[in-house]
Amino acid sequence: MRIEKICRSEFSKFLGLMFSRIKTTLFVFDSDVRYSIHSFFVFSTIDLVFLDKNRRVIETERLKPFRIYFPKKSYRYLIEGKNLRLKIGSTITFK
Repeated sequence: MRIEKICRSEFSKFLGLMFSRIKTTLFVFDSDVRYSIHSFFVFSTIDLVFLDKNRRVIETERLKPFRIYFPKKSYRYLIEGKNLRLKIGSTITFK
């Protein structure tokens, strides 16, 4: 998987994929969080991959446009994109 965009600032996390073409995007948080995720103004279905602090996949979800998703677990990283076929328990490597 190739990460095309990294969101570290609060503003970039807020914007995420809204009003843009779908890129594989990594959201980095300073601590474990459990924020809800929305797909308002994202005009196609996206995949969500939630990772723990060890970059292990702990949850996945496919989110349709203009929906809200409430994660079941806290996460440290979030990857959003199209056709992300990652299995729970997989470990992701990125720099």
